[in-house]
Formats: sequence, structure tokens, C-alpha cells
Amino acid sequence: MFGLDVSSGGGTGVDGESTNGSGVNGHSMNSFGVSGDSTNGTGMQGTTTGTGAAGVAGFDTSSGGGAGVQAASTNGTGVNGSTTGNGQAGVIGLDASSGGGIGVNGTSTNGTGVQADSSAGTALVVNGKVTFSTSGTATVPKGQASVTVSQPGVTPTSLVLATLQEAQSGTGAEAAVPGTDSFTITLTIKAKVALPVAWFVIG
Repeated sequence: MFGLDVSSGGGTGVDGESTNGSGVNGHSMNSFGVSGDSTNGTGMQGTTTGTGAAGVAGFDTSSGGGAGVQAASTNGTGVNGSTTGNGQAGVIGLDASSGGGIGVNGTSTNGTGVQADSSAGTALVVNGKVTFSTSGTATVPKGQASVTVSQPGVTPTSLVLATLQEAQSGTGAEAAVPGTDSFTITLTIKAKVALPVAWFVIG
């Protein structure tokens, strides 16, 4: 099937309608079932007026795992989601696997994997436990007043937070000084016993 619209005002190359089935159905063994392309407009658009329905839906039923919907961009945004509904989400990711997976995954080689912004509201809300690769626990040995922790990516301008995990009378965290790929936690006095200290690096 091939449809071409060359009107100056813009029309429809191919139009499919169905009351209870598929308006347009495409199938391919080794390539795209349906392909949409545009020079200056939208390659493919889906709309719906049905509550709880989807303008565009993608499903992956492969045994090895694939992508239900995949989007890529050379110089722009791969996926752009927006909503005008109060309390709704521009983009939702849901993991329903029994073993546990990832609802939304953002990665970047040299930039920001996930960015959250809000001009008047809350940029990020987390419900549940949080894990950071830049946090952990170090132990100040008995008779010592400091411990140096190796942590790749730490710079002299990083922020390092440190908190004792056990109480020792008269002892506290005096300083947590960042260096290059490491930082040093110093106590107010020498540890009478080995003391664990929780740390968190920002930046």
C-alpha cells in the first residue's frame, strides 16, 4: 500500500478507519510493520478520544526481550511526553516483572542520565528506598582519629557529609575533607573502639 499527499495545505497520504478493529495494520517479517516519514512534519501520529486508551501503543512479545516503543533522535529529543491534565504525567514507566526491573532508565555517557526541573513545584519526589553509588560506610580504626576513603570522581570541590553510626562519648565528626578521588574523615578525638562512619558525596 502506498499513499502520497502533495497538497500545499497538507492532507493524508493513507487513511484507515475501523469501528472495532485496526484502522491500519502493517506486518513485516524482517523490517518495519508500519513506517512513517516526514521531511518537515510528523512522521507518525496517533490520537485517541477514549478514556484510558492510548494514541500510540507499542508491545514487545519477543522471547529474548525487545522494545515496546523505541525512539531516537540525531540532534533533538528521542522521546517527548507532555500533558495538560492536573496531576497527570508526561511520561510514565512501569515495571511489572515478578523479579523486579526498572520502570524508567536514563543513561548518559558524558551528560546527565536523568534531569528533574520545576520552576514552581517539586523537581523530584521519591517514594521508597534510595541507593546512591556515592555513599557508603567507612571505619575509623581504634586509636585513630581519621580515615581516608577512596572514591573515584571526588574532587576538592565536592561536598562530603559524614555521620557516626555508633555513639562514643565526646566523639563527633569534626571534618570530611575532599581531595582527588578520595576524602578524609576526621573525628574530634581518637576512637576508643573501631567506629563506623556513614558518608555521602555530592558533586
